[in-house]
Amino acid sequence: MSGSRTSFAANQALLLDQSASYLRIGETVDPGNTSGYPAAVGELVQLAGLPETGDTPAQMALAKSDIAALDSFFATPGAVG
Repeated sequence: MSGSRTSFAANQALLLDQSASYLRIGETVDPGNTSGYPAAVGELVQLAGLPETGDTPAQMALAKSDIAALDSFFATPGAVG
């Protein structure tokens, strides 16, 4: 990566990490049920930590599971994945 050019995957990891941070903040200020927040944060962090390329079958399965869980948490079927 050079200059201001970065890979999509690197930007995606950054955005997933930022999303996890915002969700942690939301957990502290949301007056409603926040019981699902920690799991959603964990799924975002796991997705951000996956390699940019060359995922193993186990990593691909983990990503698929995390994406399905996030779609369920945000009530947006198919939006994340």
